Amino acid sequence: MDQWVVTIKETIDRENAKKKEGSSAQGETEYWRQRNATFNTLFQQLNLPQVKKILTVLKQKHESDGYNMEAFDA
Repeated sequence: MDQWVVTIKETIDRENAKKKEGSSAQGETEYWRQRNATFNTLFQQLNLPQVKKILTVLKQKHESDGYNMEAFDA
């Protein structure tokens, strides 16, 4: 879980650091298309049944040992 958080943060930072390719409409469109593809992939992975099951188990455990699940609560 900790690695997931690191990966997500690194991906967001990397995407935020990318520069738009020129000021043309085509460059703007490509920038947002690539950004959407990246975040869509993360979203799909976080919604896999295996991930949801892990999160459910960790949330139950959270109540007993105080593991921080705030980043995944939606």
